[in-house]
Amino acid sequence: MRCQTAITAAVLATLAAPAGAVTRDDGVPDARYLELGRQMRPYTAAVSCTNPDGERHNATAVLVAGRWAVTAAHVVAGCTDVRLAYDGDRRRAVDRVVVHPGWQHEVMGTPDVALLRTTEDCGLAWYPPIAMGVTPGESVIVAGYGVTGTMRQGFSIADGRLRAGTNTVDRLDGVTLVCVANQRGSAMEAMIGPGDSGGPLFVGSGSQARLAAINSHQVGPRAPLRSRYGEESGHILLHAVRPWMAAVMEDTHGAHEQAEGQAR
Repeated sequence: MRCQTAITAAVLATLAAPAGAVTRDDGVPDARYLELGRQMRPYTAAVSCTNPDGERHNATAVLVAGRWAVTAAHVVAGCTDVRLAYDGDRRRAVDRVVVHPGWQHEVMGTPDVALLRTTEDCGLAWYPPIAMGVTPGESVIVAGYGVTGTMRQGFSIADGRLRAGTNTVDRLDGVTLVCVANQRGSAMEAMIGPGDSGGPLFVGSGSQARLAAINSHQVGPRAPLRSRYGEESGHILLHAVRPWMAAVMEDTHGAHEQAEGQAR
């Protein structure tokens, strides 16, 4: 991803972030974001795990197959006791974490993606298909369990509720899809915050909806970053890593697993 003024402060969804959800346009009622989040609830999971410092932290993931979920690599790399909560009160433990081999810690523009294998089938009737591509100017939906607030003031609340909102693709930079938070920029303008990493970005709607990317990071012209108007969010394009995902999910012996992402 191209450099920005505040690039050293750019990784938004930090490993110690609490749970809450995306920041929202000041002129749109929060109830609309909660309702759209409810519609994405079956396959949008909350992630919890223990980092190398022994601290528990939270983020978001997307269930993509019976025993597989995708999330951001920086959420789970080096972590233990990884667990998913989804579709109300359903829970699954994770017995395998596979980090994309091209990901580099704190280097934006690398494939910040990891796959999680659950100990049991998640049992959903439908899993979101992956989009074959995305076009600048296309409308998207983003979701997550990260901290929330309004985009004028920035995030300030952690309430553990899933929210979803809209944005527009500004540009594509390699494996990264970039969105900008603009006031009234879309019907329910939204910006990711801490804890939203690994959450879904969808294109299309209804039966044509496709999972295009997962939430990764944010950059902006001023620090501290707080998911406000004018800041940019980066989302990793899944079609760019789709062959790797398929190879990992087909490999039952763990040949692709990296020790730094292993769940113990």
